[in-house]
Amino acid sequence: MAGARFPLVAYNVNLKTDDLGLAKEIAKKVRFKDGGFPNVRAMGVDLMEQKRVQVSMNLTNYQVTNIPTVYEFIKAEALKKGIEIGESEIVGLIPLGAVESLFKHYLTCPQFSIRQIIEQRLLDQ
Repeated sequence: MAGARFPLVAYNVNLKTDDLGLAKEIAKKVRFKDGGFPNVRAMGVDLMEQKRVQVSMNLTNYQVTNIPTVYEFIKAEALKKGIEIGESEIVGLIPLGAVESLFKHYLTCPQFSIRQIIEQRLLDQ
């Protein structure tokens, strides 16, 4: 018997600090099981070689909680402690639908649709 799940997005946000306690504190505020955002699993990770820490997440339903939502929350929480975001990363593949929220939020294109992507239109035909 085979099962299927909604595609998850593995997404990490690096903080410009080596304070693992801060990354764990923010991860706890983000993850659903501790009262954070629905469909988010998160943990603080020490990136020793980079002398940074990371909030590592799995967004198990990007339609419920998307990348901009968690990124902006983490950014605000870090700034409360005087810490900036270094960079973020998507690990592996993500569905095209997950990219749609990035266009809408960061490019300020609220009417953007994945149907505006040429390859998607070709696939729809």
